[in-house]
Amino acid sequence: LTLTGEIDPRLPKALKGDPRRLQQILMNLVNNAVKFTESGGIHIRLFLTTPTLWGLEVRDTGHGIPENEIEHIFDAFHQVDRTPTRQQGGFGLGLSIVKQLVQLMKGEISIQSAPGRGSSFTITLPLTEEDLEMKRAMSHSALIIEDDADLGTIFAEALRSAGFEPQVIRDGAIAQRRIKEVTPHIVILHLHLPHVDGSPLLAQIRSDGA
Repeated sequence: LTLTGEIDPRLPKALKGDPRRLQQILMNLVNNAVKFTESGGIHIRLFLTTPTLWGLEVRDTGHGIPENEIEHIFDAFHQVDRTPTRQQGGFGLGLSIVKQLVQLMKGEISIQSAPGRGSSFTITLPLTEEDLEMKRAMSHSALIIEDDADLGTIFAEALRSAGFEPQVIRDGAIAQRRIKEVTPHIVILHLHLPHVDGSPLLAQIRSDGA
C-alpha cells in the first residue's frame, strides 16, 4: 500500500486556516482510506479549484461505496460494510466529524465512489484575503541581475519566500537580452556588472516600464 501526494504549484506558498481542524480532517480521511484499501494506494492532492477556492482530495483504490450508501456516508454512527467479512472497527463517526469541521471552516465536501473502483473525497475551502494576496504575489516575476552567486541566492530566497518567482542572471549582456523578453515586477540590479555597465541597463529597464 502506497501513500503519495501532490501540491498544485498555483497554490499560495502558505494557506491561512485552522491547523488543528485541517490536520483532523486529513487524518480522518486517510485513516478511512487505509481501512478499506487492501492494495494499490492512497493519494493526497492539494489544488486550486477556482481563483477563490482551494481543494483537498484524498483518493484511494479500495473497495468503493455502493451508490445507495453514499447519501448516508456522512451520517453519525453510519458504517458501510464494504468488505465480504466486516473486520473494520470504529463507531462510524470519522466522516461525520470531517463534514462538521469542513462546514465550520465554510467549506464543502463531496465524494465520488463505486464498488471496486475506490473512493475520492474532495474538500473545497475558501481562500482568505491573506491567501489571495500571496497568490497574487506568486503571479509576479522577479529578475535578479547580480554577478555574485551568493548574493543572488540570498535575494532569490527572500523573494521566493514572499511569493515571487525569481530568476538570477549573473551576466549583464544576458540580462540585456532577457529584459527585452520579459517584464518583471521587481528587478534587483548590481550596477557594477561584468561586460555591461549597470547604469545603461537600469535606464533600459526604466524605459521598458519594468
